[in-house]
Amino acid sequence: MELTKKEASEYVVQTDRTDKEGNPYFRLDVKPKPMKGVKGLAEGEYIIVKKNFADAQKKSSPKGFGDYFITTVGVGDKNVTLFMNLKEGEDYNQCGGLGDEIKLIMTKVGYTNPKTGAETMYPRISFEKV
Repeated sequence: MELTKKEASEYVVQTDRTDKEGNPYFRLDVKPKPMKGVKGLAEGEYIIVKKNFADAQKKSSPKGFGDYFITTVGVGDKNVTLFMNLKEGEDYNQCGGLGDEIKLIMTKVGYTNPKTGAETMYPRISFEKV
């Protein structure tokens, strides 16, 4: 599959939260979320970001939605929060180190529901050191 580079700044979203000094938080919306109006990256598209931390941190959802990984990455002059599922977070931690530039590549992964046998494709981020 041929990859298409997109501009990372197009996927940076300012949140309604601020830090102690009143600076706004930013997040990276790369996964499509049609119900929330988020276009995200299409399959085969990628952006390049800088790793601000060598490893993402594993967290548990306070509302009981399960575990996830979180980190911040550099996009231009902004530090941006990136949320990942467990598999993505493990892959992120294996890709490069502190200060490295990495590609966030949108892929699709199939899942078969064991009860119904229905197959579903869902977006997943993969990573590659630049």
